[in-house]
Amino acid sequence: MPSVQQKTNPSWNRLFRSHERLFDEFGVRYVDCEGGAMVLNSLHRAGILDEVFVTVTDVYIEASEHEGVKRIFAFEAGAACLIAEGRTASESGYVFQRWRFNER
Repeated sequence: MPSVQQKTNPSWNRLFRSHERLFDEFGVRYVDCEGGAMVLNSLHRAGILDEVFVTVTDVYIEASEHEGVKRIFAFEAGAACLIAEGRTASESGYVFQRWRFNER
C-alpha cells in the first residue's frame, strides 16, 4: 500500500508500482540504480530507497560558481544510518560509504 507521500505525486506512485510489479511478476527483490540527485531523490520520495553507496572525495566544488549543480538531501540529517565506511589507501582522498534508509 503506498504511503501518503507516494499518493501525492503520480510519478512517485508509478515508481512504487513498478517496483511492486517487478517483485510480483518476476520475484525481483532488489534493483540497483546508478544515477545522480534526481534518481536518488525520486526513489527516496517514492519510499523505495533502501540503501545508497556513496563515494566521497576531498575535492570541494563551489556550487554557486557552476550551472546545473544538483544537491542531494543530507543523509546525516536522520534520513539514513551510516552502516559501513572504508578507504583504499590512507591518502587516496576517497571514502566509500554505505547508507541504509529502510530496514526491510
